[in-house]
Amino acid sequence: MSDRTFTLDEAQALLPVLESLLRAAIQAKKLMDEVDAEMQALHHRIFLNGGMFLEVLPLARRKGERTRAEQGAKDALAEIDSMGVQVKDLGRFSCVGSWGKKLSRTGMESKTDLPGASLLMRGLRAPRE
Repeated sequence: MSDRTFTLDEAQALLPVLESLLRAAIQAKKLMDEVDAEMQALHHRIFLNGGMFLEVLPLARRKGERTRAEQGAKDALAEIDSMGVQVKDLGRFSCVGSWGKKLSRTGMESKTDLPGASLLMRGLRAPRE
């Protein structure tokens, strides 16, 4: 991640782009989690039954969906990172209204109303009052 410094105006201008990228990453992660849960349940069922015959094609398609979602999430997060913004945790969601802000030692931390992403824009300082 770069050590880019954002002005307040630059940071606010980035928010719509970041929101779009975060929504894409969150949606991809949700799909990945769904497929993982389906596969784990299937593995458990196979284990309990002592084996079973499976339709391989639908399972391969579902696994392909997960792979594409994973690549989409990686691409979105890489684009966010290239902007100089750090996604701290895509999986644990904290909601503080719409883009609530809190100062931290490293900059301004923005918590989005998106389910689950908190961002850190390094170098951004709150305006002095």
